[in-house]
Amino acid sequence: MQLIGILLGFIIILFLNSKKINMGLSLLIGAISAGLLSQMSIQEISLVIYEAIVEPVTLQLIIVVTVISGLGYILKETGDLDQMIDSLISIVKNGKLLSMLLPALIGTLSVPGGAILSAPLINESGDRISLDNVRKTASNLFFRHIFLFGYPLYGALILTGELFSVGKTFILRYNALIMLAGIISAYLVFFNNSHQERDDSIKNDDKGETIKEIMRFFISFLPILVIIVLALLFDVAFHYAVFVGLLIAVIRKLPEGNKVVEFSKRMKRFVFEGVNYKMAGLIIGVMAFKSIVEASGAVNGLANFLTHSGVPLSLMITVLGLITGYLTGMTMAALGILAPIFIPLFPEGNVGPYISLLFTTAFVGYLISPIHLCLALTKEYFEVSFKSVYRITAIPGLVMVVVALLQVMIG
Repeated sequence: MQLIGILLGFIIILFLNSKKINMGLSLLIGAISAGLLSQMSIQEISLVIYEAIVEPVTLQLIIVVTVISGLGYILKETGDLDQMIDSLISIVKNGKLLSMLLPALIGTLSVPGGAILSAPLINESGDRISLDNVRKTASNLFFRHIFLFGYPLYGALILTGELFSVGKTFILRYNALIMLAGIISAYLVFFNNSHQERDDSIKNDDKGETIKEIMRFFISFLPILVIIVLALLFDVAFHYAVFVGLLIAVIRKLPEGNKVVEFSKRMKRFVFEGVNYKMAGLIIGVMAFKSIVEASGAVNGLANFLTHSGVPLSLMITVLGLITGYLTGMTMAALGILAPIFIPLFPEGNVGPYISLLFTTAFVGYLISPIHLCLALTKEYFEVSFKSVYRITAIPGLVMVVVALLQVMIG
């Protein structure tokens, strides 16, 4: 009965999400439904969800993810985001490389509506190398997300580390080859009919000006760079590192006048306008569903069922990862739903390739999901069809899944 309850809870989540219900709320309702259908009492369900929410890991995740969600807003307000983009355009003269880096840069900043922000830039850089609108769409979509495989501030990566109790560098080690394979295959597919830069002036670069632009880029990128250095190189707790980076971002380029007052105004705008509080709800929903699944006892039953079904573990991960990522349209939601199912199935001492496979399949499913906002916005901007975008993005997506499967096979 517990197994049926969890599966029905999973179906309820997907149904609510298809009806445009907030994913965090959908997960919470799905968690409660799964508990009730698994014959847990209201008191048991309430206690499990309460303990999941107040757990230090959950609270730290909420802090990190919500603060990062507002960091892009601050960088936009201070002009650092615009400076990064302007400097990058000045430094990088190759149209192909620029079409990769512009969406990647905006993607790492978690700027709300970032896909529509980078689309005009891709349109301009794509024109330089004669890209059609389908390839411009694919570039804006794919390169906005692929570098997140190796980006320590990516919410899904942070969540994955906590769900499986492994470090971010551990995941990055297994994601690196998959990310590289995706970049190379996408480069070959997206730019196979493009031409070289048509601007002869790029041959007469001013090296002194280029160095200045590089310095400007790193100065504007400083808040993010500080977070990465503190967390990865100096092993500072992630939530502390994020606060340091936020503080640097907020105090940069404060308007003239009373600095304390201006600082307070900027922090107020960050809290009330910049932070995406839906991310906090998503984290709560994910952790609540995970805890209910574990508390119901269904995990062991599902693990036994899958183990004796005769279906290879790697195939189960691939199919469920792609489907869940596609239907939810969110990597974090897909991982939160599937993690408690697969945790007991992963072989001890060799979990890395399996975690990376689950991450990859959930990511690829999410990438091409019709409810993925980045895809929807970019498709509308360039006025292309889903079919045309799928046709060109399928190859790098497939390459990534194959490489992830090979890592599992090699061990």
